[in-house]
Amino acid sequence: MNEIDQTLKMLGFAHRARKLSLGMTSTLSLLKKGKTHAIILASDVSQNADRKFQTLAVQGRVPIFRCGTKSQFGRFFGREEVGIIGIGDAAFAKAIQKIFG
Repeated sequence: MNEIDQTLKMLGFAHRARKLSLGMTSTLSLLKKGKTHAIILASDVSQNADRKFQTLAVQGRVPIFRCGTKSQFGRFFGREEVGIIGIGDAAFAKAIQKIFG
């Protein structure tokens, strides 16, 4: 199983457990409150969003992982596009981190 498939599988579990924030606004909100344990950015997210989340993640010591595309994540979550995903649970964040080594 490749990296994106493993990531989607773990995100499916986290989504069912209601431990994800999808999109820029909700992920930003949770990140600023200190409730985000990891962030996944789609490879085709805008440079502006990438810079913004990179800065905030460094300040909050939150790991960022890059994989997939906005359309891949969108199809998976039943939306048009999803470029930013916040993981709101330490155990799921740790599992994602294992996928990326």
